Amino acid sequence: MKKSMSVNFIADFSHINADTMKSLIHQSLFDNMPWQTLDLSVLQEVDIDADLKKRAEQKFDTLKINQTSAFSVIDVLALVIIENEEWKNKAIAKTVTNNWWLSALEMEDQQALYASLVLVLQYQRNPELYEKFANIYALKALIGMLLADDSYKWQDNMLKLSVKALLSQQPSHFATVALENHITVHQLLSKHKLPVSTDFESKANEEWLALYLKLTEKQLSSYSRAINHYLKRRSDIHSAVSRAESIFSNRYFKTDLSTLEKQTHKFTDIHIWLKEWNKNPAFKQLLGKEYQQILRCWLGAGNYYQLEKAVRYIAQVNDEDIESNRSISINRYIFWTNYQQHIIDYWLLIPSNQQAKYQPIFATANIKLVSKESTLNYSSSMIAENVASVPTVLLKFDDYYFIQPLVNTGGKADLVMTSSVALLDSALQPNEIESHVFNNIELNLIHDHMFLWQRDMAMCLKESFKIIMGNPNRFVYTPTFGDSFINPSKNIDHKGRLENIERWYKYSRHKDELDKYAISYQKRHVRHG
Repeated sequence: MKKSMSVNFIADFSHINADTMKSLIHQSLFDNMPWQTLDLSVLQEVDIDADLKKRAEQKFDTLKINQTSAFSVIDVLALVIIENEEWKNKAIAKTVTNNWWLSALEMEDQQALYASLVLVLQYQRNPELYEKFANIYALKALIGMLLADDSYKWQDNMLKLSVKALLSQQPSHFATVALENHITVHQLLSKHKLPVSTDFESKANEEWLALYLKLTEKQLSSYSRAINHYLKRRSDIHSAVSRAESIFSNRYFKTDLSTLEKQTHKFTDIHIWLKEWNKNPAFKQLLGKEYQQILRCWLGAGNYYQLEKAVRYIAQVNDEDIESNRSISINRYIFWTNYQQHIIDYWLLIPSNQQAKYQPIFATANIKLVSKESTLNYSSSMIAENVASVPTVLLKFDDYYFIQPLVNTGGKADLVMTSSVALLDSALQPNEIESHVFNNIELNLIHDHMFLWQRDMAMCLKESFKIIMGNPNRFVYTPTFGDSFINPSKNIDHKGRLENIERWYKYSRHKDELDKYAISYQKRHVRHG
C-alpha cells in the first residue's frame, strides 16, 4: 500500500475502497506501528479527505459542543492520530468522548463505532505500540468514558457486553456473554472481529468451559452445537490432546475416580468426542499416564450411562420385575457398574427380527442388528444362539470383549469373555452383524448367571485375568440376590450356589466348552464347598 506523509499527517487514501478494504485483514493503513495490526475488514468505503489535521480539528470542535451525524472512519482515525492538547483537559475530554460515543453508536452503518472499538481495544492490548504514533489521551478518555457510563444505547447488546468485558479485562464476563448466547469464546470474537490477546482468550476459554460444565443435564441439550464447536475447532491431534487435558483438569471435576464417574455421565457430546479420538493410539500416548486413567473413566462412565437407558427400556418392554429388583436385564447391567473404568466402548446387539420391538432405543445407544442364520444347528455356539435370540451387550475392554446376553433366564444365557478383539471390531463395522461370526471367536471364560453369580464372576476376573473393579470396597451387586465381594457374609448359601451351577452344567448343550472355560464350575467345590 502506497503512502505519503508530511508533518501535517496528510495521507493519500484515494486508492482505498470497499473492495480493497475487505482484503486488508490485519494489514496496515500506515506502514508504521500500530496501524499494521489494524483490522480493516470491518470498514467499508468512506469519503476521503486527505488533510487529516484539519479534519481532526474541525471534528474535535464539533464534538466539544454536540454529537454529530457526519462521523466516518476517517474522522475516527484523524482524531486518534492527531495530537491535541485539549485532550488533557478532563472536562473537555469527557464531553468530546461522550459525544464521540453517542455519534458512533447512533450511526446506521456502525463503521465509525467499529473503527473506534478496534483502536481502543488494540491500545489496551498493546499500549506501548501507541506511545509514538497515536493520541494516547484520546484513547484513554474513550476507554474511561465507555466503562464509566452504562447509559449508552447500543444497537447490539452482545457487542456492548463483549467490549465492556474486554476493556475491563474480565475473561469470566466475556465467557458468560458467549455462553448465554449459546456460542463459544472464539465465535464471539470472530463475530465482531475484535482484537484480543492470546492470554485473555485462553482465560476466557477456561471460564467458558467451567460455566458449561455447571449446566444442568436438561440445559446441556441446547448447547450441543456450541460444545462441539469448542471441541472440534482445531482438528489436529495436539489441539485435541490440549483440549482433553483442559477438560480433565477443570476444577469442576473431582480427582477421585469413583466420584468422577458420577460427574461425567451427563456430558454426552464430550464423551462422543473423546471416544472418537480414543480410536487413535497416538492420542492416548500423548495424554500421558495420569490423563489416560481419567480418559478411561470418562469413556466407561459415558458408555455405561448411554447403555443404562437402553437396558431399562428392554426390561420394561419385556415386563421384567423392576420394582422389586428382580429384572434380569438390569441386574446384569448393574454388575458391570463395578468395571466402568475398563469399558472402552459398547454395542447393543438386537436380533433383526426384533427391530420393531426395540426401535425407540436405536437413537440413544450403539445398536447393531444381528442377522440370524437360516437354521441354527447343533454345532452353533451358545453365543451365536443367544445373539440371534435376545438383546445382547458387547462390552469392550483393552484386550477382551465381554458378551452379556439380556432378558433370558440364567440357565439359558451364558456370559462369555473373548480375546478375539480384532475379529469383533471388524465384524462390527457394518450396520448389521451375522450371528455365525460368534462361532469363530476364541473363548477365554464362560460364566453362569445362576445364584450369587456376581461375587464369583468378580473373583474369576481378579484371580485369572487381573481385572480389578474400580472400587473393591464398594462392590455394587444385585440388591436381591447379591452379597459383598470383599467382606462376604458368613451366611452365604454356598450349598445353594453349588446346586445351581451343577444344574447349569447338567442342562447345557455345550459341556465341552464349559469343561475348558467355565472356571467357576471347574473350581466349584473349592469355591462353594
